Amino acid sequence: MLALWLVLLIGASAGLKWLRVETSGESILDKTDEAWAFYRKSVDLFGNDEVIVAAIEAPNPYDRSTLQLISDVSHTLAAAAGVRRVDSISTFPIVDVSEDGSVRLDPAIDPGAPIDATAAEYAGVRSRADRIGNRIVVSDDGRVFAVNVWPEAGVEERYDQLVETIRGAVATPGAWVSGVPVFRTEINLRTERELAIFVPLTALVMILLLFAAFQRARGVVVPLAVSGVSVLILFGLMGWFGVPISAPTMILPPILLAVGCAYAMHLLTEVDGIEDQAELEEAVRHVSGPIGLSGVTTAIGFASTAIVSIEAVQRVGVLGAAGAVISCAATTGLGVAIVALWRTKSRRNPLLVWLRAFTTNSLLGAIKSHAGIVVLAWVSLLSIGIAAANRLHVESDVVVWFPRGTEVRDAYESIKVRLSGISPLNVVIRSSDGGSVSRPEVLNAIDGLGSYLGSLPEVGKVVSVADPVRQLHAGLVGDTRAGLPQSVDAIEQYLLLLEGTERLSDLITRDRTAANVLLRVNDNGSRSLLAVAEKANEWWRTHGPKGTEAVATGSMFEYARAEEAISAGQIQGLGFDVAIIASILVVALRSFRLAMLALIPNVLPIGLMFGFMGATGIPLDLGTVFVTNLAVGVAIDETIHLVTAYARAKAGGVDAEEALRTSMDRVVPALVLTTVVIAFGFLVLSVSEFRFTRNLGLLTAGVMVLCVASNATLLPALLLKFGGGQKRGSRKRVRSPEGATPGAFVI
Repeated sequence: MLALWLVLLIGASAGLKWLRVETSGESILDKTDEAWAFYRKSVDLFGNDEVIVAAIEAPNPYDRSTLQLISDVSHTLAAAAGVRRVDSISTFPIVDVSEDGSVRLDPAIDPGAPIDATAAEYAGVRSRADRIGNRIVVSDDGRVFAVNVWPEAGVEERYDQLVETIRGAVATPGAWVSGVPVFRTEINLRTERELAIFVPLTALVMILLLFAAFQRARGVVVPLAVSGVSVLILFGLMGWFGVPISAPTMILPPILLAVGCAYAMHLLTEVDGIEDQAELEEAVRHVSGPIGLSGVTTAIGFASTAIVSIEAVQRVGVLGAAGAVISCAATTGLGVAIVALWRTKSRRNPLLVWLRAFTTNSLLGAIKSHAGIVVLAWVSLLSIGIAAANRLHVESDVVVWFPRGTEVRDAYESIKVRLSGISPLNVVIRSSDGGSVSRPEVLNAIDGLGSYLGSLPEVGKVVSVADPVRQLHAGLVGDTRAGLPQSVDAIEQYLLLLEGTERLSDLITRDRTAANVLLRVNDNGSRSLLAVAEKANEWWRTHGPKGTEAVATGSMFEYARAEEAISAGQIQGLGFDVAIIASILVVALRSFRLAMLALIPNVLPIGLMFGFMGATGIPLDLGTVFVTNLAVGVAIDETIHLVTAYARAKAGGVDAEEALRTSMDRVVPALVLTTVVIAFGFLVLSVSEFRFTRNLGLLTAGVMVLCVASNATLLPALLLKFGGGQKRGSRKRVRSPEGATPGAFVI
């Protein structure tokens, strides 16, 4: 058996060299919906909407040295690999009309000329008169200048290199770099760093706790061997099959660490103090069934998440299910082999002896005397949890994962306050009857939509094709209040003049069948982004001309939509999960009533966890949404061990109280030790400043405590009140073991 697992480990480890961290976030997007197809079409029409903003604060408005730096940086970055375009005060064309009536489409400063006092003053005059570039390339007060780098489509895998190039180009005090590609890069770096730091640290804490609990080296080696081998094999399989480590799959190693340790500790407590070969085999047979059933139900819990049509969620579901099966097999294979070869003296673990005595005397006695109060207390807690869960919210704002004071968070906040938000959102206006979107009535509606969206506090900046047309028209007629032209011929003439700059292609297609309203949203949260998108769509349904429609889209819109789908899918998956587990329990226990009683302590921790999250403001996001799988896995593991032991004792002919005493004596100490080891091990994660990791640690520790508390108190109370007892005289006579007193009863 050891040789078999060694071969499996070597074979899987060979795949580790192909394991990589995913830099693209597309795996968490819902590519099955027509909204995704429309987004990809919009990228083909108008270009990639993700932008990296490098902003520099000047000591004075339109400072010459700062303008020169912006010009140099713009020239350097425009030539960088993977860059589609650079927009800055030295490259962004200002639409105006010269005194001689000629149309000008040149930047505020000449990118090829040195900037003296006159050039700086001239740049200020032209920039202040421009209604398009303010808060995009220059702040309202003229002290902050931005270099907007638009990556080419399809270079997401090289975002980290591009971000590093931009940071190197603006490496100066008072400079910030932010944008969606920056957050993608930082999250990947954090993922690697958190795995490198906290997985070993968590393992170290668990080693110390395992040794304190079992007081033997075997008590440390077996759980770590089972969980460690499970994680390594899973990572190896990910490498072999080309599945990368990403933010969602990052939760798998700690979850498998918890599940593997739980299975191994049940094995260790069952064989504690046993030295005889026959007794050891019997103990292994006794515990292997519940471990196997726990592995199946935990795997089903993960597999239920695969009903969500999002690649990253399906990965977590499939990999989590595979990991649970591997952990189960490693416990009953590798773990048992180590135990069989590594015998210990028959000395009982004093901690386990004390826990058994406390469980069967004090705890069970208190539950028996106050079973109704115990059930009522848990019902009351659940009611409070359900009430608090109403405040639970879904949120995909990865900005809040980073604490204030970190470079990435401060850069985001600084750019948002001084310029505009960095989260792109597009509203595409398209003709549904074959007409042109450059008609006056459509252009007026686009302008009205832009004004409405710009008035929303969540929106930092709005640009549409109406803006350059209005600015050009005002210059030609000599009246800044002229508004938009009201004839098709005039609009088309203006658009023809504006085609001298490639920026127009971001706003309207050449065939005039679609226009693009560009938004930079200040709030990066999914609910805020979806709310702005719905407001835009609703405004157009009310005010837009017939024969046209508005469709919100964009990379951030897709992330927000996917986050909502993931959370909704997880809630639906929980219902499916509970139904499947209930069916398995009915078949395994051969009792509908016992299965339903066993199900209650599994559902209750989930409700309380959601209530805790609602009360503390922890949102459902890419990390916390999968903790429900851990809750189901841990709770069902504990329940199965206790209920199967209870059912086995009842089948031996004893009443409910005696069966419960026997089962709690065998199982509850393992539950307590498992909870202490895993909960304290995962509390280590709570010291991380990365909120994704911190929330995972806090919730995992909390779930462990809730699960053991519900299974050690509520489940016994339910079994005592509703589990059914033996009628008098129904004690079953069974064959006595060889050498036992004739006629003895075996319990």
